[in-house]
Amino acid sequence: MIHQPLHFRRLSIVVTIWGTTLLPVDAGAFVPGGLKGAATGGKSHKQMTREALDVFYAEYGYGADAKPLTKTMSYAREQIADANASVDNNYPSTSARHCDAENLQACSDLIKDLYQETVDSLKN
Repeated sequence: MIHQPLHFRRLSIVVTIWGTTLLPVDAGAFVPGGLKGAATGGKSHKQMTREALDVFYAEYGYGADAKPLTKTMSYAREQIADANASVDNNYPSTSARHCDAENLQACSDLIKDLYQETVDSLKN
């Protein structure tokens, strides 16, 4: 059996831990909340929402290569992005509120229910 010096074993352990925990890994995933993934390189819910709304606004002639967003449009975009980012904090165990493939039917049902609640409250 080959015995390695103690300092070599310690160095091996440190390198292994460093290599598995500190190196950036881009899995193309989102980063919960409003934070950008410094270690993962992923996008936050907030950033993905902003980008999606930019595509929507571009269809109506607004954005970087067209008319500038109005103050109301910019404010609405931030409100929507903030609300999307808050899902992770406010509803961490409610998959229906994440509206992804994990529980798409429940998300669809929730949206319909919330829409109907909104319509009903406007009637009253």
